[in-house]
Amino acid sequence: MKKSWKPLYTKEITMNKEALYYINPDCFSLSAEVLSCTQTKDGYVLTLSEDGFYPEGGGQPSDRGFIYLGEEKIQVFDVQEGNPNTVFVSKPMPVGAQVQCEIDKKRRFRLSQNHSGEHIVSGLIHQQFGYENVGFHMESKGEVQGLMTIDFNGKLTWQDCLDIEAKANEVIWQDLPIEIIWNPDESIAYRSKKALAGDIRLVKIGNVDCCACCGTHVHTTGQIGLIQFCSCQPHRSGTRCTLLCGMDALKDSRKKADVLLAMSQALSVHSYKGFTALQKLQAESLQKTHRIAQLEEELIACKAQSIPACTYWFEWVEASQKSSVRKACDYLMHHSQVQIVFVGACKEKEIQFALGSAEKDVRPLFEILKTKANIRGGGQKEMVQGSIQIDKAACIQLLEELGFHGNE
Repeated sequence: MKKSWKPLYTKEITMNKEALYYINPDCFSLSAEVLSCTQTKDGYVLTLSEDGFYPEGGGQPSDRGFIYLGEEKIQVFDVQEGNPNTVFVSKPMPVGAQVQCEIDKKRRFRLSQNHSGEHIVSGLIHQQFGYENVGFHMESKGEVQGLMTIDFNGKLTWQDCLDIEAKANEVIWQDLPIEIIWNPDESIAYRSKKALAGDIRLVKIGNVDCCACCGTHVHTTGQIGLIQFCSCQPHRSGTRCTLLCGMDALKDSRKKADVLLAMSQALSVHSYKGFTALQKLQAESLQKTHRIAQLEEELIACKAQSIPACTYWFEWVEASQKSSVRKACDYLMHHSQVQIVFVGACKEKEIQFALGSAEKDVRPLFEILKTKANIRGGGQKEMVQGSIQIDKAACIQLLEELGFHGNE
């Protein structure tokens, strides 16, 4: 059967078949000679006689590790493709020096788990829906270590993702060998996102997936351990999924389970009933919020009856909602004999306020207030709203200087 894929991008990629991370992917310690060393603004760039550190490529971050120059331990913080690859380090090294390279084994294995897991997921989605993986990135920035992002060129629902997740973990439990095939003949069909030049390297996982890839992988699917979808959302004309594999998935599941357990203990319910108990608590809280708002409205109505006729009046309220100050001001504007009313509520280190009138344009007075205090806000001629970076006592003093009377 001939390959039936078409590359999604025209940029060609090449792979160094002789790189140590391909020949012996389990080698994490090697000797090499420094071929060149160049200073850059971020440190130093080396080339070595042995390409043992995997470079960033195929959506996979590069290896990390250390290079030992005698007794000196120098950190490797990035590796990029080249001929040979370029290794970014924190200190210079003399050309011709013999060095010992130590690759971060745990990081390599974790990234290999992730990459192999992504192949299983992409292969299953391609088989079931015919969609292509059109974008793949490991180590997305955020709180969750190892979170991978995959973009597919078709629509997926969350239930679709959960079904694929179940099938992917079944593949893991089968402990299938993950084969590497160099320069296949035309009888082998495979996926590829990019045009390929030179040597072609396929990663084959049973009948689940066969894909051109330059990344590192585990030896069997059982070494992946776990595949877990985290999210699924529309992206452009397709779907963006995030997922975790291996130790990253286990750590994330443990963290979520700990949060759920703590929440359930606080609510005195079983973990499985935690969400139901939370919904009940939210409903009760909403009822209380509505009742408090109702009482606030009744209180301001009572206050309106005792306010004397005057030009300026200020009133303080306990605002349970963002709209409480505005509603109180609006009520006093229309149910008292005050020409201009100021309603304030103390919130941490500032005062939220509304300045309103049913008869006058309050904006000139607002402009005067802005010259006397640090005020943010704005509005129409009937009402302006905002906040004042001032405490209550200082605010009352300022209002009284402008001729306001009121309840402290």
